[in-house]
Amino acid sequence: MSRYQIFPCIVGVFLLVSATLKAIHPTSLVPVLSFLGMSETFIPFAVSLLVSVELILGIWLILLQSQLVVQLTTGMLLFFTLILGILLLAHDGPSCGCLGVVRLFKSNQSEALFGIGRNLLLIGMLIVHTQPKDSHQQIDSVLA
Repeated sequence: MSRYQIFPCIVGVFLLVSATLKAIHPTSLVPVLSFLGMSETFIPFAVSLLVSVELILGIWLILLQSQLVVQLTTGMLLFFTLILGILLLAHDGPSCGCLGVVRLFKSNQSEALFGIGRNLLLIGMLIVHTQPKDSHQQIDSVLA
């Protein structure tokens, strides 16, 4: 068993925590969804959908670790990274609401930049996990 098999579990736990924090404080996503132009009538549905998808993918990553789940999660994280990029470029953009009301930075731009880095790290973990076992040895030799 490769040590890289833990990577989808780590990403899955992150998604579960993130979804739980959003479920506890769903209004934390309202500013960013409004900023992106979503109508107020659609926002509650979008928040429910987002939390549900994160929960489902998180559970599936922990339990299944299938190629399809990894690809779906990578796609979702890339989409979130694109939104964070938009927020970063908009100098007056709101907080992303990535972790509900938990704020790691005072600046919304710093939060968006951190989110981009975090998402790229999570995507990298999923990509490394999907590589053939012989490439894991190459990764180990580079890191050694």
